[in-house]
Amino acid sequence: MFYKCMGLTLSLLCANHVLAADVHYNMVNLQDAAQVQVSQNQLTVVLAIESKADQRDAASRDNTLKLNRVLQAIQAQGVKGELLNRSVNQQYEYTNQSHQARGWMDVAKVQIYSEDSAKINQLVAAVQKEARLESQQYGLTTALKRQYVLQATEEAVANFQQQAQQVTQNLGGKRYRIVELNIGEAGQYEMQPRMMMAKGAMAADAAPVAMDMPGETSIRVQVSGKIQIH
Repeated sequence: MFYKCMGLTLSLLCANHVLAADVHYNMVNLQDAAQVQVSQNQLTVVLAIESKADQRDAASRDNTLKLNRVLQAIQAQGVKGELLNRSVNQQYEYTNQSHQARGWMDVAKVQIYSEDSAKINQLVAAVQKEARLESQQYGLTTALKRQYVLQATEEAVANFQQQAQQVTQNLGGKRYRIVELNIGEAGQYEMQPRMMMAKGAMAADAAPVAMDMPGETSIRVQVSGKIQIH
């Protein structure tokens, strides 16, 4: 009876060893990717609203009036916008080897964006007395980006499966099983950058947005994983 039990134990150990070896046998790590180019469909503009006065309260009061007029214009134009930040700081001038206080500056920055660049242009022109154009940049709406990320993901997975099938055939296998699969967006790359910066006097003289071509951006999705060949 002892020898029968011992033999059964050895058989189970051997079976477990073979099973464990089979699990890790013919494991292959693979990775692939897919990339799609997309025409950018959204224009984003940052406006700077500034007011300077001898007293802090006066600078802030004047800038609040300007900011309210800009926000009203944004609402009237029917575009999306948000206040990015606002700050007030004392200004200094270096004279006679010392820093002299020269009043206060209140600065608010507002971001506006729309798929209709003509509306953005009209808005910037309408508020050029209250705000200066700081920057403009084309990009993708959230909905369009998601659409193309899903497309790139589908293509990347198909590429991974095609590569897995080819590797299986090359190694003499009949079929494969995906053991692990990782999918991630590798990034978004602007193919034709369209960023224009305008500051100071240049912004005041050229407040309307330049009707620039939006260009294209590239969305890339990577797939990595492990297959077992049978």
